[in-house]
Amino acid sequence: MPGEKTQVLLIGPPRPVIFNGLTPVFDLVKFSDAKDRDEFFTETAPQLRAIACAVTSEKVNAELMARLQALGIDVHISPMPAEIADPIRFDQDRIHAAYDPVQVNRFWRALAQIDQVFAAFRGHFVGKVSPVHFFWGSFDLAVTRFSGRRAPERPGADRVTQEGYSHEVISAGFWPGSGAVQEAAFYAYAAPEPAGLRDLVPLPSAVSYQKEMGIFILPYTAVRTASSPGDALLAFLQSTYDAAADLGKWDRATLERQP
Repeated sequence: MPGEKTQVLLIGPPRPVIFNGLTPVFDLVKFSDAKDRDEFFTETAPQLRAIACAVTSEKVNAELMARLQALGIDVHISPMPAEIADPIRFDQDRIHAAYDPVQVNRFWRALAQIDQVFAAFRGHFVGKVSPVHFFWGSFDLAVTRFSGRRAPERPGADRVTQEGYSHEVISAGFWPGSGAVQEAAFYAYAAPEPAGLRDLVPLPSAVSYQKEMGIFILPYTAVRTASSPGDALLAFLQSTYDAAADLGKWDRATLERQP
């Protein structure tokens, strides 16, 4: 999404990171006990199991760091939440403890389904393309294609943004909504945006252009209720890419593989 940072968490199988012969793999799973808790766990390092989520951030942070240290894993994790208003250090946050396992599970299932469609769309591009990845700051799942050409510099932008948009991109993603878009939605944009892009009407018919954010928006509800959600999402991804790539004069014959 325009303006987001480049730190990401991959949704797919991660490359193993080994500490002292152990490979900690964290996941979020549902436990069917009397309290119906959700917890962090790892199969490869049993000592890290059962870190409950429905407690304060301070307690989660303390428990996680203590168990990592018990395994001989010395790791530094920034204590400050990123890209949220009025952040409180994790190790000092005694306020935030809300956790809704039903909503968390619904969001995870939506991401898992969307990931499959994004991955299929990604596979048709032979140029440089990002993995399908999750931005933990803005909480969006995204995939980005690159033309291979340098983009104009962004005067006044921070170093992370300058690097993130150093080359031409066409990006698409899904997020729960924020700012001017207060609902879950899919988005697509080009950076730099070619002249005339915002005046076009991509598919499907529920798509609109959000001027404040500079992105095309497709409400999640429109996809969820479509007769074929996967096809509706692919139509959005392909039509926004087609328009941006054509107007931006990308070398499509070289960059694309025909499905």
